[in-house]
Amino acid sequence: MSTTPPKRIAIVGGGISSIITAFELTATPELRAQHDITLYQMGWRLGGKLASGGNPKLGGRNEEHGLHVWFGFYDNAFFEITRCYEELAKIQPEARYKSYDEAFKPCDYTPVGHCTDDGSYGFWDFYWPVVPGTPGVYNPLPRPLVFLGSVLRWLHQRIHDHFDIAKFVSIEAGKLIAQFHEAFERLLAKVENTVAPIQVISDNWVDANFQRAITWIESLDQLSDVTVYADTQLLIAFLTQFKNHLIAAINALGLRHPDDHPIVSGIELAFTTIIGLLKPENGWLKDFNLNRFDDVDLRAWMISNGGDPLVVNESSILRALYDIPFAYVNGDINQPNFAAGSSLRWVFRTVFTYRGHAMYEPQCGFGEAVIAPYYKVLEARGVKFQFFHKLVETTVSDDKTSVQSLRFALQAHAIGGTYNPVSFSGGLYHWPIEPDWNQLVNGEDARKAGADFESHWNPYPLVGEVVINVGTDFDHVVIGLAGGVWKRLNAVDEPPVGSLLDAIPQFNAAASSLGLVATSGVQFWFNKAVTDLGWKLRPASVGGPEPLDVWADMSQVIATEEWTGDVPKSLHYLCGPIATTLYAQPSTDETVMKQADALVEEMTLEWLEKYGVCDWPGGKDANGNFDWSILFDSSNAAGKDRLKAQFLRANVTPTECCGQTLAGTTKHRVSSDDMLLKNLSIVGADTNTGVNVTCVEGATISGRKASRAICGSPQFIPNEDYMGGPFNP
Repeated sequence: MSTTPPKRIAIVGGGISSIITAFELTATPELRAQHDITLYQMGWRLGGKLASGGNPKLGGRNEEHGLHVWFGFYDNAFFEITRCYEELAKIQPEARYKSYDEAFKPCDYTPVGHCTDDGSYGFWDFYWPVVPGTPGVYNPLPRPLVFLGSVLRWLHQRIHDHFDIAKFVSIEAGKLIAQFHEAFERLLAKVENTVAPIQVISDNWVDANFQRAITWIESLDQLSDVTVYADTQLLIAFLTQFKNHLIAAINALGLRHPDDHPIVSGIELAFTTIIGLLKPENGWLKDFNLNRFDDVDLRAWMISNGGDPLVVNESSILRALYDIPFAYVNGDINQPNFAAGSSLRWVFRTVFTYRGHAMYEPQCGFGEAVIAPYYKVLEARGVKFQFFHKLVETTVSDDKTSVQSLRFALQAHAIGGTYNPVSFSGGLYHWPIEPDWNQLVNGEDARKAGADFESHWNPYPLVGEVVINVGTDFDHVVIGLAGGVWKRLNAVDEPPVGSLLDAIPQFNAAASSLGLVATSGVQFWFNKAVTDLGWKLRPASVGGPEPLDVWADMSQVIATEEWTGDVPKSLHYLCGPIATTLYAQPSTDETVMKQADALVEEMTLEWLEKYGVCDWPGGKDANGNFDWSILFDSSNAAGKDRLKAQFLRANVTPTECCGQTLAGTTKHRVSSDDMLLKNLSIVGADTNTGVNVTCVEGATISGRKASRAICGSPQFIPNEDYMGGPFNP
């Protein structure tokens, strides 16, 4: 038996990256013997942006930081949560959900919002096809050029879904077919074991040329001289003319504006993307590295590759893409900014690489569905948790090679020294929306004083401090704090990692360049079911009216809450950017949260009055305006006052702001497997995750990479760098 003492790991921050790091470092009995882990967390709960809590005053209703779903391409996130649920079932046999597929259910209906001629909004129905596979069960992704063929195949099917393809025959395209027939045949002759010789593929020129383009692109994948200029230039010319013919056919049907029909945008955007990737001068064919395009915004990249500026700038489909990660500078929807390579990768992964279903929704709050299960499993594995520990200073050795100490401000003392953050009922472990004041020394005084241990602007006095030192208390440090905490936001506050910024130029560049956006999280409980509000199915929508442009019916959560008496008929989550930089205000400014809350309340009120009937046409009053009475309110307030019974959250605290993927910034990101100092790992969605868009999958990859760097496990991380590579090839 080895007598080597375990490596002491101090993990700072309780977001998903930190949790996954601890989960991997303790994945086996052997690893648990090798690591002694303590996780230090500000406040009373874990989860970061996935944190949620139950409100005991209002039926135990779940209140989230925002709207979250998991996409079907989340191979790493689903792999980890599957293992977590397997262990949870052994720890707590009475758990409500025995597996991930009980806690997460598919959502295949995602209507896309679009602007109508009268300035209001409508929605295009979109149903995702179910595909083979199970999320979290690894299957290799297609090679890049085969992948591009699948993009065209997908667009071809969408055209068939929405149009009578026979109408397109009237557009004469014989010259197009004849001009490229010989070149196409010559290309196929180079390919060994080609699928089939050239022949008349279809009587319809649209079908024939889609198949010809798909075969041509996929055949390039089999050539050793894939970057041969002549072949690629011919293919680009073919695709360009084919795109123009398709658009002419669309125009002949009277559809000209980008928002007249999703296919109007789809043809332009899809062909422009493929042409841009195939251009030899753009370099993608050399290494299939999308990171080479991250220095420019996606819209600018598309226009530079021949995209129609009207479509690129006005398309609601493209706007929906920017809405998902709040890709607007300082939350201003008039300043869209999304790095081209990362945004293309996000589209490719979301649309074309999912397993089973494109999207999965939790059946309860994320704090209950994800964070509490991880907490209980980690606790059972021996991981220790120190709540109410806020990092305020990190010190580095004189030679700037290692972390020397961490200083924490103590926000509260637990009676008896141990704080139990969750309770168990209804088969779920629940986090509260506030600390359990009864477990805290002088807890009632803190409650009356309005202590908010998660706020950057909490005025409640600290109760002490703790300093831990290398060699005595820890051997390795994992910093899992949100990117907003890295930054020097103003001239007053020094970030808790300030010495790391000074010691590590790469980290300083990452922190300085990272964009932040404040967001709103809004939840409405209605007296009407969604089917009575104008919808046949429960939707999860993107691209809706700004600024609450992302919306999902989350009524399934109601069944896991503890309502008595009247129960809401439906529950709706919405989120969007807030145009503000309040997150940069000094921590001494106690007015910030009041300003932010007022901003979100005003914004939500205005949005409901202007756009509520667009999202819920069955919620009109006799005058065609939004009917305030459909808002569930047990106090039965009148009119607009019913908004007070809903949940409106302003995420302006630096830990809660979303990091952005702005053009020119991803090249500065550090990676969680970079040993920037010999005993330091930095994890989180704002590191170089290979996804590089804020999401659970990226955060999970970051945690797994950190564990691999520390102990060598896991050796394999699925798709950690798909279509990635150097940022300056």
